Amino acid sequence: MQKKWEKIFRVLGQPTRLKIALLLSRRELCVCELEAILGITQSAVSQHLRAFKDADLVEESRDRQWIFYSLKKEVLRDLLSAFLAALEGQSPGLPELDWIGLKLEELKEHPEITCRVPSKGGKERV
Repeated sequence: MQKKWEKIFRVLGQPTRLKIALLLSRRELCVCELEAILGITQSAVSQHLRAFKDADLVEESRDRQWIFYSLKKEVLRDLLSAFLAALEGQSPGLPELDWIGLKLEELKEHPEITCRVPSKGGKERV
């Protein structure tokens, strides 16, 4: 799951791709429409769409010689929901995230490697 998140955030972390995602979330568009809207070349649009395809974030539909693209909102919604659940510590069934709890436990067991010190009231700042 972590690899999927990395791929998604890599795709959406690029400004032009974020614009493409927002556009494709509203309606399906072809390369020439994206080219016109974004003011970039057909080649650039195709490269960006390749990143979306690699991350399984777009659907294609064909109409004669044109290919139209739309955002796979369900895929994105599921991945982001799983990510938010992981942020809340609710990620059962994701063994690749077990390292998080282990590393946090290591901090408790080795106070010499943390900068946490008791505050004036005698309580540890968490």
